[in-house]
Amino acid sequence: MSELLSWLQLTQLPISRRQQHKLLERSGSVTGLFNDVETLAQLQYHCDKRGIELPTKGELYERAQALHERCALLGWSILTSDMSEFPERLLDIPDPPVVLFVKGRSTVLSGPQLAIVGSRKASPLGAKVAHRCAKHLSDWGVSIVSGLAKGIDTAAHQGALEGGSPTLAVLANGPGPVYPRANQQLAEQILEQGGALITENPPGCKLEPWRFPERNRLISGLTLGTLVVEAGLKSGSLVTANLAASQGREVFAIPGALSNPEARGCHQLIKQGAVLVESPEDILSALHRELREFCPVKVQPDLAPGLGDSPLLRFLGASDMTLEELLDVSGLSVRQLQIELAQLELGGVIVRRSGRYFRNN
Repeated sequence: MSELLSWLQLTQLPISRRQQHKLLERSGSVTGLFNDVETLAQLQYHCDKRGIELPTKGELYERAQALHERCALLGWSILTSDMSEFPERLLDIPDPPVVLFVKGRSTVLSGPQLAIVGSRKASPLGAKVAHRCAKHLSDWGVSIVSGLAKGIDTAAHQGALEGGSPTLAVLANGPGPVYPRANQQLAEQILEQGGALITENPPGCKLEPWRFPERNRLISGLTLGTLVVEAGLKSGSLVTANLAASQGREVFAIPGALSNPEARGCHQLIKQGAVLVESPEDILSALHRELREFCPVKVQPDLAPGLGDSPLLRFLGASDMTLEELLDVSGLSVRQLQIELAQLELGGVIVRRSGRYFRNN
């Protein structure tokens, strides 16, 4: 408890996250930070130089204790960056959070995840595409991450809820009622189905415009890649995509009609090198290598017990086939076929090129 309160005290210092991390590096531990006379003197000098009042140790402790009690009352847990449950991928980004506030299952933060973002003013087609991609990827074991906003975010969360994996919503506000209020019920459904709500902002913080791009770096940082579905040239979704690229993550974009202004951002991303997506399978293929570490199936067919017995391999033995052709001959449902193909592809038994499946001989 005392160490957790020290982490919360660190977040209450009137300095940036980068400076908070520098203090941690200098002191070696968060508890050592508040007992290091030299570090505290440097902190006081920094605040005096900028005309900022530095809270006393007593004031910091009271604020930290109040934060802890408020989170407990609201049912939110607190993850610090030294905890094993803290998502490892977030530690790789240039500006990681010091703490995360989480409601729901924190274990889902470290699984295979893909961000789906886009316009708040989504077209019916755009919302349908986001829903379809989210559901299919969720069926394949990929958790969908988005920002719980109206439009594409909402469609992505709803599609994921119909799939087989939990979905995660990264909030710009702190623990408490979600923003927008219209998605409070959606947030509750996410929790009921084993997902999580995440924020780096404390309870009661003011929801200001700058918090949204700050939030977006967490959406991209948590995931293996970001899919943009409908985005104007000035959309916040392009900020998320650019952050993903700067973090070394894959960027995907779905093209749209030339007459649709909400497709121009996606077209710009494709020109800049984003992977053009026509179906969810394109994402799975592009992330094939990254997804292998989360797949319990071995990479080589001879090391993957059971995969070599799949009846689908009989159909793919003579020639390559499309998804529709395999549906006709296999007798499987769409979902069953997609799951089996995903397992075979992740296991290295088959490969997919240009919409056709081949045995990996």
